[in-house]
Amino acid sequence: MNAKAVCYYRVSTNKQGLSGLGLEAQQEVARGYCEAQGLEIVKEFKEVQSGGKNDRAVLADALRTCRLTRSRLVVAKLDRISRDIEFIAVLQKSGIRFVCADMPEANETMIQFMSVFAQYERKMASERTKAALAAKKRQGVKLGNPDLKAMRSRIDTKAASKKGNAVKEAKANEWAKEVFKEIETAREEGCETLQAIADWLNNRNIVTSRGKQFTPVTVKRVRDRCRTQAKHMPESL
Repeated sequence: MNAKAVCYYRVSTNKQGLSGLGLEAQQEVARGYCEAQGLEIVKEFKEVQSGGKNDRAVLADALRTCRLTRSRLVVAKLDRISRDIEFIAVLQKSGIRFVCADMPEANETMIQFMSVFAQYERKMASERTKAALAAKKRQGVKLGNPDLKAMRSRIDTKAASKKGNAVKEAKANEWAKEVFKEIETAREEGCETLQAIADWLNNRNIVTSRGKQFTPVTVKRVRDRCRTQAKHMPESL
C-alpha cells in the first residue's frame, strides 16, 4: 500500500480565499513535495482562517481524514498550521505525522527541540524536589517508611498499567466512532451489506486500526464496538 498524504492549505483573509491568492502557491509546493516523495494525495483541504486560532473546522476535518486513512499531513509552511506552540505539541501527541513541504528537515528538528526543552524542564523540577528532600533529611526529618514505600510502588505500578489500558481502550473507541460515522454515510448511500460497506470504505482510502483494508469482519467489529457504547445504535447492517 502506497504512503498517503492529506494536504492542508490556509489563507488568513476572505479576500485571499476568494481570489485564490496564496492558495495556488501552497498547492504547488505541497503537490511538488508529495510527487517527489512518492506520496499519494488522498484529499486536499482549503481554509480561510487566522493562524492564531486553533478551533479551525477544516483543519479538524483534515486531521480526522489523516487518522482514518493513516496519512501524513502536508502543509506548504509551518505557519499554515498554527503559530501556537501548544497546538503543535497537541498535533505531535495525536500521532499524526506532519511535514512542512518547503523545509521538512527543519520541521522535524524543531519538534525534537521542543520535546528536549520540555524534558529539560521536567528534569529540573525533579532535581529541585530531590534537593528539597535532601535538605529535610539533613535537618533530621525522617522521610517515609520503607514498607509503605514498597506498597505504594506496587500500587503505583498497577495504577499505571490500568491507566495505560484505559488510554488504549479510549483511543480504540474514539477511532471506532469516527469510522462508524463513515459506515453510516455508506449506508445512507445505499450500501446494505457488510461487504458493500467494506468496499465503500476501501474506495475512500479509509483503513483499519492496523492500517489494513476493510473486510466484512472488520466492519462488523467496528459496529459491535460502537454498540457496546451506545445501546440505541441501528441494528440493521
